[in-house]
Amino acid sequence: MSRAMRSRCRDAFLQRPLVGASAAQKELTDVLADLGAAPIVEFETEIGYTLDAVVEWRGVRIGVEFDGPKHFMIDTGEPMGRKMLKRRQLRAFGWSRLLSVSYLQWSNVPLYDGTSTRRERQRKLVEFLLDSACTGNEHSRRT
Repeated sequence: MSRAMRSRCRDAFLQRPLVGASAAQKELTDVLADLGAAPIVEFETEIGYTLDAVVEWRGVRIGVEFDGPKHFMIDTGEPMGRKMLKRRQLRAFGWSRLLSVSYLQWSNVPLYDGTSTRRERQRKLVEFLLDSACTGNEHSRRT
C-alpha cells in the first residue's frame, strides 16, 4: 500500500464519530474512582483507538473497556470481530493489560443481598478484575 493510501486510511479511521458514555460505563468509571484508581476517561491511544478509561492499579497501567450488548454476537455471545481486532492491535502496540467488563457481569450484580449494597459488590468485582488484569490472568482477557 502506498504511503498516501496509508495516510488516507489512517485519517479516515481517526475521523470516526465518538460515542458518548453509557450510564453503565459512567457507573464503572465512578467505581474505579471510588477505588482510588483515578481513571482517565475516553483515553485516546497513540494508534487512534479510544479506551473507555485508563487506570494505574498496583503500579500497572491498565486499559479499561465497558462492553455493552452491541459488542457481542447475538447467537454465540462471543465478542464481535471489530472488538477482537481492537484488542489484538492494542496488545501489539504495547497495551498488554486490557480489562473488558461485559454488560452481563455488570448487570448481574444484584441491588441488595441483605449484607452489602450493589455499589460495594461492584467495587469488589472491579477490584478482582483489576487484580486479574495486573497479573495477566486469562479471566480478564475473556470478558
